[in-house]
Amino acid sequence: MQRPRAFAIGLAAMACEGERRHLPDDVDWSGEIVDVVLADEVSACEGDLVAIDRHARDVAQLFGTASDERVLVYWAMPGDVDEYCQPLAGGCALPEGAIATTRMAALHEVVHVLAAALGRSRPLWEEGLAEAMMPYALFIGENHPVAMLRQDPLRDLSYMQAGHFVRWAWRQSAERTLAVYDATQLRDDQSQALAAFDSAWGESLYEIGDRYREDAPDLMDPVVPFVEEPLLQWSNGELRAVIRLDCSATDTLTASPGMRRVVYLDIPRPANYQIRTAPAQAWLLEWPVTHGDPFFVELEGDDEVVFLEPGRYALDLIIEWTEAPLAVEVLARPVLSSQPTTPD
Repeated sequence: MQRPRAFAIGLAAMACEGERRHLPDDVDWSGEIVDVVLADEVSACEGDLVAIDRHARDVAQLFGTASDERVLVYWAMPGDVDEYCQPLAGGCALPEGAIATTRMAALHEVVHVLAAALGRSRPLWEEGLAEAMMPYALFIGENHPVAMLRQDPLRDLSYMQAGHFVRWAWRQSAERTLAVYDATQLRDDQSQALAAFDSAWGESLYEIGDRYREDAPDLMDPVVPFVEEPLLQWSNGELRAVIRLDCSATDTLTASPGMRRVVYLDIPRPANYQIRTAPAQAWLLEWPVTHGDPFFVELEGDDEVVFLEPGRYALDLIIEWTEAPLAVEVLARPVLSSQPTTPD
C-alpha cells in the first residue's frame, strides 16, 4: 500500500487547518459512515473497525450530522502518524472529513471530524467535546472551567477534565453546548471567548462553572453508550465458558502485538477465587470504574487464586495474533478453605 504524503499539521489531536493534501483512497474496509485505509504495518480485527464505525454513527446522530457524510480514517502506526500530525499527538483530523490516527486516538479524532461543520473553537470545547463523547466514564479535576478556557492542549489542558465538564454541560443542554462551540472561535482571546459563552448559553461561564464545581458528580457515565459483551453465567457454584477469539469476528479487537476480547462476570460473594484463562493472559478489572484507583490484577492464564469482593468485573483476554480462531477456557470458582485441626 502506498504511503500518503504529509498534510497540514494541527495542534495536538485537534482538527487541522490549512491545505489538504492527498490522502490514500484505496479503502480496505467500509461501514455505515466510516471508510478505513490501513497502513502497511497495521493489522486490524473486525471488532476495531466496527467499533470506530459504531462510534461515528452514534456521535453523528447526537450532532445531527448529515446522514450521507462519510469519514475517511487512515490508520497507521505511531511513528507514521507523527509524520503527518503534531509529534506524539496520536492523530489529527481534517475538516474535510479525514483523519490520520493510531488505534488509541481513532474514536477521539472521529468526533473532531463530525464537529467540523461547527468550525474551529477554543481547545476547551474542541478537546472537551471529543472526550465527552468517548464511551467510558470521566473523572472530575481541580480546575474551574474559566481557567480551562485559557489553557493550552500542548501544555496544561487536561483532556479528561475538559471532557468531564463538557459532558456535564451536554447533560444540562446539548443544544446550548453545541451553540457555545459554534459561537467561540479558535483565535478568540479570553474576553471574547467568555462573551461568546454568555451569548450562546444565556449565563456567564463563571456562573455555570461555579454550578459545575458544586453539583457535578466526581464520575460521569458516557453519553455515547458502551457496548458490553454478554455476561458469563454461573452454574453449580462455578463459572465455565469457552471464549472464541477470531480476528474476523466483531467481538475481537487487536492488542499489541496480538488480539483481545473482553467478557464480563459477576462475583457473588467475597472469597478467594480460582481463575483460569488458558491459554490467554488476562487483566481482571472491577467494572464499571467508579473511582480513580480501581482494583485490577494481571493473570497469566494458568490457575491462580485471587481474593475478590462482590461485584461485576471485566475480564480482558489477550492472545498472540493468529489467523485461525482460538478458544480460551475461562474458569472461576470459589476456593474452599480447609479448617485446621486442633489437638486434643
